[in-house]
Amino acid sequence: MKEISLEYIFPTSIKFLFKRFSTAAGLSEWFADDVWIEGDIFKFKWKDTQSRAKVITDYNKKIIFHWLDSDIHTFIEFINNQMGKNTVIKINEKLPDDEDEDEMVMFWDNQIHRLKRKLGIL
Repeated sequence: MKEISLEYIFPTSIKFLFKRFSTAAGLSEWFADDVWIEGDIFKFKWKDTQSRAKVITDYNKKIIFHWLDSDIHTFIEFINNQMGKNTVIKINEKLPDDEDEDEMVMFWDNQIHRLKRKLGIL
């Protein structure tokens, strides 16, 4: 297993961002083409690809995606900066050895850019 660690800064509150990462409606805005929940499983659709994840949240602090279709695990942490005006999102993703790290970094960079554009931050 290998791991990537990324940080993104948003000029907004944790509470505002947390909903974009922890609900089907919020994730559908930027992360995947469609997201829905069946029982306790989130289902994600990107063009011709679908994936499922069990999502565990620690309200306004942390989200863990246990992807059921792969060995990838995503840990997302929400941290207020010292001044309290920005939120730092830390993404740690554990990848199988055969997964391309650069491709995953590019995926997250693109998705976060999409979220910032959707929120009017860019």
